Amino acid sequence: SAFNQTSRFDDAVRSLQRGISLNPAAWQAHFEMGKAFVGKGDFTTAIRHLNPAQKIAPDAYAPLHLVKAHALLGMRSYSDAMSELEKYLERDPNGKSSVQARETLAKVKAFMATKK
Repeated sequence: SAFNQTSRFDDAVRSLQRGISLNPAAWQAHFEMGKAFVGKGDFTTAIRHLNPAQKIAPDAYAPLHLVKAHALLGMRSYSDAMSELEKYLERDPNGKSSVQARETLAKVKAFMATKK
């Protein structure tokens, strides 16, 4: 987490690979790995780590949906990203990233409306 917060994504990946090898069921490690790959711009790999994290993390853990939405936006999977943003807002409507999530959701909805 500290490496991700300081944008040291390669260091985060190296540390998390070791952690995941020791405990593959640690959802937090998969979540942080997903964040690292979002930071690196490798959205497909991010999703490969966020999906198992989502299966084993507490359903109420809203940040996972926000990170997954960013990865999906990077992949141009707009409908899925909107769904994840909505899940984030359902679980944490007043969280520290809720204003940004609402703004992003509105922008994606407007973009999708122009594509129809």
